[in-house]
Amino acid sequence: WRQLKKFVRHKSMKVVKDVGQRRGKLKWVRTNKEDIGGNITDNYSRLAVRGDLEQPGLDYDPEDVSTFVADDAHLKVLVGAMAVNGWAGCEGDADGAFHQGTPSHETFVEMPWLPGHKPLKGWLWQIMTCVYGKVEASARFNDKLVEAQAHVGQLVSRSDMAIYLKKGESGKLLSVCTSHIDDMQ
Repeated sequence: WRQLKKFVRHKSMKVVKDVGQRRGKLKWVRTNKEDIGGNITDNYSRLAVRGDLEQPGLDYDPEDVSTFVADDAHLKVLVGAMAVNGWAGCEGDADGAFHQGTPSHETFVEMPWLPGHKPLKGWLWQIMTCVYGKVEASARFNDKLVEAQAHVGQLVSRSDMAIYLKKGESGKLLSVCTSHIDDMQ
């Protein structure tokens, strides 16, 4: 139910009449979270679009699905900047990251099965945000991330699209941020 609440909170879908639209499918993906001893501490079900059924040109622009992510080299740059400038580090995770971006093409899916509720015949979900599973989800979230970072003065580095820099009026580096999909360091 947590996942369905995310869909509602982020206005990620709307129920529309089935008039023969091309449609994809949703899938429940279940993950168990474990502690360091291997004991299951929680389980999480994610509702995802079946991206493996999406078709280039019909469901997304195949030339615009790439995104930029941090790797070990990015973290070394970040740690080096922290050490030189005496900065403290922090990290974050974007809640509902892929519910932030807007799909480039209309997406309709069959309504999902929910415990105690059968899908309504004659109705579909129109996907309004780039939810998990969509081929372009990471790229559309990255679009929103670049916009949000710019809003707080963090601009994409000219040398690396996964690094965001904030400089003062004198040009002095004030902060560095990297991103790996929906995680920030």
